[in-house]
Amino acid sequence: MSASYAAGKLAGNFTYLQFNASAGATKNQTRLSGNYDLGVAKIGAGAVVTNSDAGTGGRSTDLLVAASIPFGALTVGAEFVSRNIQDVGFTYQGVGTITGTALQASYALSKRTSVIGNYARWTQSVGADASSQYMLAVSHSF
Repeated sequence: MSASYAAGKLAGNFTYLQFNASAGATKNQTRLSGNYDLGVAKIGAGAVVTNSDAGTGGRSTDLLVAASIPFGALTVGAEFVSRNIQDVGFTYQGVGTITGTALQASYALSKRTSVIGNYARWTQSVGADASSQYMLAVSHSF
């Protein structure tokens, strides 16, 4: 089941998925997201709650908050993500909260070609050391 809303500067979506899951698989998932165009920046947020049949059951809750700001051909953005693992169904990651942040800049060379730079940092699993990722890419649409 899914419902979307888009009018003017506001957009949102709600989705509920139910799975005929075998043992250890996801049994249902609820997704909610939205964004708003402030004119000088776009802001957005989303959440996903996943329930599992693994072991005695498990639940993870994913949250994302993001913003992007255009400066002509340059657009900069930032994201914060969090995954909260509440039950033993997701024990491969541990029980607790995993977080991450990302910063990105995109420069439009033309209408179809951009150069993108990204830096992200997150914890691998609950209690583990943090990891970093750097990316530089050229994107072209055909």
